[in-house]
Amino acid sequence: MAESSQLQSTVRNGLLAALSPDDWAHLEPHLEVVELPFDQTIFTMDGPVDAVFFVETGMVSLLVTLESGEQVEAGLAGSEGLVGLPLVYGNSHSHTDARVQMEGTALRITAAAFRTAMERSATLRALLLRYALAFHAQVVSGEFRPISTAVDAQPFSVVTQHHGMSSSIRLLGQPLTRRVSRSAR
Repeated sequence: MAESSQLQSTVRNGLLAALSPDDWAHLEPHLEVVELPFDQTIFTMDGPVDAVFFVETGMVSLLVTLESGEQVEAGLAGSEGLVGLPLVYGNSHSHTDARVQMEGTALRITAAAFRTAMERSATLRALLLRYALAFHAQVVSGEFRPISTAVDAQPFSVVTQHHGMSSSIRLLGQPLTRRVSRSAR
């Protein structure tokens, strides 16, 4: 159950802020504020996805491990979205590792409560599937580069767009530059 009741107007997550009042009412009692400490693994590849995390602050990388053992970043979720997309698609296991790259907070909902809310609301399902499609577009158009801890690595810059406003965030000295989200048309 939720740690404390929260007004929709105070959420910092773009998906939750975009919900209809009815959809918010279905989710809100089940949302719990959680900390996202740096380098925390939220899900492991082939592991169960037992919750969805609506990121409010911070960033979470979705990492794929290659046959060589090297990891590449396949996607990045911040306050515009969520971590736990397999549940949107009706799957219960992750195809990636999800690791916190910039500490922050999220609103967490259990897989069972999330599934129930999606089953109850066609508008919620439609919004989440549009987000999933946009995230998929980010992944297929992004550059896949190794996650490196080399001292001489160039800064990792993320350009995010939210309601037409862009901001750049420097993270972890990783050698990657990528557009995280694009405004829907």
